[in-house]
Amino acid sequence: MTFGDRMREYRDHRGWSLGDLARATHYSRGHLSNVENGRKTPTEELVQRMQASDTTSRTLEMLHATVEELCCQYNRRDALELRREAHGWLQHVVDLLHRPTGLKAHQELLVAGGWLALLAGCVEYDLGLRSAAEATRIAAVQLGLDGLREGRQSRVHLLMVARELDQELRSRYAGEGMVRDFGEALRAV
Repeated sequence: MTFGDRMREYRDHRGWSLGDLARATHYSRGHLSNVENGRKTPTEELVQRMQASDTTSRTLEMLHATVEELCCQYNRRDALELRREAHGWLQHVVDLLHRPTGLKAHQELLVAGGWLALLAGCVEYDLGLRSAAEATRIAAVQLGLDGLREGRQSRVHLLMVARELDQELRSRYAGEGMVRDFGEALRAV
């Protein structure tokens, strides 16, 4: 895949025109078109501007507000709808984690993803989707473990929440054998 192909994919992923990309990178639309079509070679500066994180502090604030609102809706919203939205936001977080971010932004994305996975796991258990819930809970633990490995500050908070969820689910679904791996992963921390 050429740089021009990646640049087009970058724009398409965001729904941007060449004009939008020109405003974001401070390059002319004509120059970007030439680079995208292989008529010009990208400069080092353009590559760096393309790799700059678009996970701004405003994006993170809005994400945290959305996660908090979804968690507050747990007891009064249709479970299937809440599950669908939580998974949609979780996919958005995963997409953001695959882009270049600063350490602080990466930390906040891990925390938001952990909360979303915990919420989705609880909803899935309530819906009787035990296997899906188990997979989602394991994803939540993995996010917490990733945070631990990277030395993130909020790892303790996320793991405390995960442990509380583990205890709640063990008491709620005792004897069903669905939570043993999750608990073992937590105890390994």
